[in-house]
Amino acid sequence: MTRSSSTTRKQLSVIGVLMLGYLMTWTLCARDEGALSPYIASSEFAEATIAFLEKCNPGRQFFEHNVIDKDKPVFIEINLSTLELGDIPALIEPGLVFDWLSIDGLDPDKPSQTPEVLFPKLTKLLRALGQVHVRSLRIYKFDIPTESLSAEEPKIPLSIGKELQIIEISPSFLGWFCASIDLRACTQGIELELGGCSTKSIKCLDELGIRTLSSLHLNDLPNLKRLDCQMPNRSGFNDGTLFFVRLAKDLDVPAAAAKAIAEQGWKEVYMDMHIWNRVCCLAEKGIVVKDWLYLYVRRLKELQTDRGKQQSALSRVQRLEIHDTIEGELPPTGYLGALMAWLCANAGEVEEIYIQTKSGTATGQELEELRTSATPADFERLSNLKDLSLNGKSVPTK
Repeated sequence: MTRSSSTTRKQLSVIGVLMLGYLMTWTLCARDEGALSPYIASSEFAEATIAFLEKCNPGRQFFEHNVIDKDKPVFIEINLSTLELGDIPALIEPGLVFDWLSIDGLDPDKPSQTPEVLFPKLTKLLRALGQVHVRSLRIYKFDIPTESLSAEEPKIPLSIGKELQIIEISPSFLGWFCASIDLRACTQGIELELGGCSTKSIKCLDELGIRTLSSLHLNDLPNLKRLDCQMPNRSGFNDGTLFFVRLAKDLDVPAAAAKAIAEQGWKEVYMDMHIWNRVCCLAEKGIVVKDWLYLYVRRLKELQTDRGKQQSALSRVQRLEIHDTIEGELPPTGYLGALMAWLCANAGEVEEIYIQTKSGTATGQELEELRTSATPADFERLSNLKDLSLNGKSVPTK
């Protein structure tokens, strides 16, 4: 045997011993309750946590060998109407991270769930999450009266890393939730979504104590009177989203809110046309939109805005998609013509324009109507235009 081959065998033996020692150490650590491994549950709450999560999502196995992997993505939906108060642990395993957690209230199959039944379960669950980190939290289907319930004292602190959704809830529940939850310790920017609520005010959102509001989504709030909550205040630029769709047609936009919106750049903006018009008018300048601007026309008169102001309002937009959301199955007579005239007057800097109607199709007659609604001189105003389409079909501009 050569000296080199003998040396190689010794090296392999040393490596084998080291690997065996590593595996033995890992195994002992795995069995040790106080192990440093991030994969091992080390608290008295682990067993109760596993039983609770698997009860909430029957048939799904979240953890192997009765061990919580704290680095494994966890997506959980908890329907309170299927649980008893005693099913909810006093504390969910500290340090556990939920990538997505939905807490659902009302179940159409269980109409007997009253506030007196649901709220003890909800408050216990929220407090049980006190040492858990949730990247995205959804509060869903609490469209129930809560006027008789007092806000929680002390407030319930939660750790949210990215997103909070509050959807299909009653105005009184919204007030209770905002007065009961404390997000002041959250250091990362939070995307806040509120939808499906008949509230007249959203001022209570400020009570959550969000330090950095990175994006704001307001959807289907038909009774909202005023845009009266904190506007996004993130430090980054061109990385947030605004979503103001299906809001009240007579919504009041304070000048301070309009200026706060216009002073920031956005990755995407989804907005009812009348709100866009109002924000740009009050701010006296356009809004920077990095990727896409989606506008939703709800009344034909929204296309009859002041030409000069709208020209500047779209000067910082490159990609525009316009949706017809006017009541009725088809666009009203003259809609396409009015829209084309509005585009020629106001979208001179836009490179891509996509027109969407409820039909989802584009007939030859509709394409011809768009083409003939403007003169060659009008089309020349769209000097940066690269693509114009109706429901996916290209519109000739010459």
